[in-house]
Amino acid sequence: MKAQIADDLRWISYVYVVERCRMMGFAHRMITTARDLGEPRTWTGIVGLDAFEHGTPMYMKLDYQPSIKKTFYQGTVSADVARQRFGTDIRLV
Repeated sequence: MKAQIADDLRWISYVYVVERCRMMGFAHRMITTARDLGEPRTWTGIVGLDAFEHGTPMYMKLDYQPSIKKTFYQGTVSADVARQRFGTDIRLV
């Protein structure tokens, strides 16, 4: 999904390709098509995107550069987390 956030900023959310179809060029075609359809040649804004680390080399070939490294956590959060102490907003759902 690609969304325009501001006049000079557009965002591409995660691109997911089913495992059996990976390494066949689908993600590359989706990204280049989204870029070509949504960006007139005179547009000078920024396109940001979310990507998993294993997708970084493909995006770099398309002239995107990593700006941050994300860390994903998985597990259970204790219900007695001291939110004020750590500045978090974790809520039991």
